[in-house]
Amino acid sequence: MREKIFETKMLYWLSSIVILAIAVCACFLYTNTASMFLFEKAVNHKKTALDYAENDYYTTVLSFLTKAIAYHNGNAEYIVLKADTMLQASGEGLANALVIKDDEIEGLYRQAIDLNPINWEYHLKLGYYYAQKENPHAEGELLRAAQLSWKNYKPHRYLAQYYIQKQDYKKAFNHMILFLAYANQWERVRDYFKLLSDTIPIKAEVHSKWGDMSIHFVAYPGASDFKLHAYGFPYEKVPFKIIAYLNKPLTTVKLYRNNSFYADFRWIGEKENMNMYQLELGISSADPYLDELLIKTGPQSLIEKIVFIRDYKIIHPGP
Repeated sequence: MREKIFETKMLYWLSSIVILAIAVCACFLYTNTASMFLFEKAVNHKKTALDYAENDYYTTVLSFLTKAIAYHNGNAEYIVLKADTMLQASGEGLANALVIKDDEIEGLYRQAIDLNPINWEYHLKLGYYYAQKENPHAEGELLRAAQLSWKNYKPHRYLAQYYIQKQDYKKAFNHMILFLAYANQWERVRDYFKLLSDTIPIKAEVHSKWGDMSIHFVAYPGASDFKLHAYGFPYEKVPFKIIAYLNKPLTTVKLYRNNSFYADFRWIGEKENMNMYQLELGISSADPYLDELLIKTGPQSLIEKIVFIRDYKIIHPGP
């Protein structure tokens, strides 16, 4: 009899656990599905002229996102999109109409970072937001984004812009070179190059040859040596073609790596009544980093002008 009662109780508890597990799974499935549905509605909602005039677009999208987050408050993607949307609306002058507070936007970005601290884009977004507000934490967030995705050109672009804003042109140039190194495609470079190049201490020019593009960084050291680190060149390998212009007479131009001889420049002719010497840098494991380099000539000659050339191949569509 006791065994029968025990079996009945066990069966009751087991069935209760199974029912509870099914209920929890169903609840999870429902909330997850509902949050995804609302998020997709927010993403796919199109702005019309009427929406824009009456603020309905942002009201609708933010409503979808708020409900999606209520169903699933652990999804950083939903939270970041809400912050992005609020920031965009605020930028269009709708902060008062939509009751958008700066600390709410910051809080959403912070919440997303707490949920996913190694997502470089979240740090980049918060850093950009801080930079707009002239918040001193901007630099740290932008640098964290770069550290998490060092060979991604976007954090370096924003860091270059940030340091220009702060008038720290050496650091701006450092990250501009990294931006150019990692962007690789001219289409990524062209829209931001002028903004960045207008303020750096080294003259920057755009050249076109047979439809392909190149950027020339031009300095006028007027000295017998040129230390790249002193001008803000970064610890990175960039396939620069370097042309040094020296006053006469003919001499030698040498490249040193950490004070040890590395390579000779070769004489390529005369221009502007000066001798020209050229050397090309590579990006293999054996090639040097830019900030390790020193360009040096003999005591009787001066490097009047030096040009660093970065070529970009334009992909031309077929017929």
